[in-house]
Amino acid sequence: MVINDFNGTTNAPDRPVWKLHSKGTFTVKSCYWWRNTGQLQIRNWPWKLIWKAKVPLKVSCFVWLVCRKACLTYEVLQRRGRQICSRCFMCDQDAEINSHLFLHCKTAAKERVLVYTWSELGGSQNY
Repeated sequence: MVINDFNGTTNAPDRPVWKLHSKGTFTVKSCYWWRNTGQLQIRNWPWKLIWKAKVPLKVSCFVWLVCRKACLTYEVLQRRGRQICSRCFMCDQDAEINSHLFLHCKTAAKERVLVYTWSELGGSQNY
């Protein structure tokens, strides 16, 4: 009696449904999102802030490379098979990895302060 009440089947032909899209159709965007959901960095990082910032495109590209850890530091070159000594040439203390070079290096931090101060004083208008 319960089987006779089941209305789940129709006479319409079957069609594939992509469950990751609200309309059931396949899109590259939904597939890309599904493929990268395991990567916490991609899912939680506000990427649009990088591209919508009112800065020159080359600055946005550089910030994007830094966030993706894709800048050609010694760490990246070693992963690509280069056998080189990995040390920070700015402070000569730690290995030149992305996080050290752009966040923790004291010499690089001093340089950032100098550039920021120079730009706040209108230095970029003179050159």
